Amino acid sequence: PTSKLPITKPSAEVAEPTVKDDKKQVSGLIQSILEDWNFKGYSLSIYKSFLYPLAFGLSLRLPLSQNFLSYFARPYLPSLTSSLGLYYPWSIGVFLSFSVPINLYLQYLKQFIFMIALRKRRERVVLNADVVKRVGFSVSYRFSTRYGFRFL
Repeated sequence: PTSKLPITKPSAEVAEPTVKDDKKQVSGLIQSILEDWNFKGYSLSIYKSFLYPLAFGLSLRLPLSQNFLSYFARPYLPSLTSSLGLYYPWSIGVFLSFSVPINLYLQYLKQFIFMIALRKRRERVVLNADVVKRVGFSVSYRFSTRYGFRFL
């Protein structure tokens, strides 16, 4: 004996996603990014070497993460900055700097050591937003007429 299951049609057809729907999602994402964007400025730096008398340079620095209001409101998040420099003897450099608040991570480390030593939980770690000390690193990609491309 075989049993037959009744075949039913769906009451409402499911619409296939279209390119128009994808464009709406992308434009919504771009719109939310633009609403959060608040340009806070740039800096211009002049470099002069004490070791090499003829060496000097000019650099334009643009903070990336600080320009987003929701990101800037959270000082415990890493900070990201970019720079573009032109130097003599002729070279050009692109820099990406990354920094984290050392205060917060030292507090977490102290809490972790305390928790291991006494096997208890301590109170929540709070970052003092008045003074934020940061430690960071930079990566750079340079091109010079003398050395060619270099990743530093």
